[in-house]
Amino acid sequence: MPHSRNASWIAESLAITVVEYLSTQPLACPHGNAKADNARPFVRTPAGTMEKVGDAVINAPPKSVYDW
Repeated sequence: MPHSRNASWIAESLAITVVEYLSTQPLACPHGNAKADNARPFVRTPAGTMEKVGDAVINAPPKSVYDW
């Protein structure tokens, strides 16, 4: 399926734009540092998790955040 993109202006005065992409998901493959015997693809940590960790390490040492 070819890639396509559609941009819609919601509110010109506020410069709000919604951009939609239509394509097929590329096949996942191991990243460059993966072990040869590891067949699992690389999975990115969800953005929400990264945000929670970033907020938590402001007031706590990294070791305690890692252990929760």
